[in-house]
Amino acid sequence: MSRFNGDEDYPEYNNAWDLWNASVNRHLGGAKGQQALRDLRAALLALPEPRLIEGRLADERGCVCTVGALALHRRTTAGEPREKVLSDLASLIKPDERWNEIDAYESEERTIQCGRDIGLKMTMAVTLAARNDDISRDETPEQRFERVLAWVNERIFDEAAT
Repeated sequence: MSRFNGDEDYPEYNNAWDLWNASVNRHLGGAKGQQALRDLRAALLALPEPRLIEGRLADERGCVCTVGALALHRRTTAGEPREKVLSDLASLIKPDERWNEIDAYESEERTIQCGRDIGLKMTMAVTLAARNDDISRDETPEQRFERVLAWVNERIFDEAAT
């Protein structure tokens, strides 16, 4: 279940997708974007298990998505207890008790806010969550982890060259 619907068509803004991608690419190539990618790589590699969930920042078992991994890493590095951070993240996006489904709009908004709370630009938070929740793939949490980590590694510039 994806938090983001990337195939929306906006006929009144015929270049919206191109402008969005240009903004993301500029950010990823800049100093703050590169630092976020390096932090994300460290966050992913610090996970006790190499797996990423979809649709939520964290679940009650302590598994996280990409944005959740970065939030967990940044907050625990700042001194917050791991269990408290995981509990906070899991409480932000929960399935509705009646239908056992997650509200996609609410999930998207809370994921963006979580990203902003840890210093990400909105475009970066959306990009990371959408990469994580890529619904065109039928994959395990372990495969998702490997795919996201490879994507991050492909976008990090050689630090010696910068």
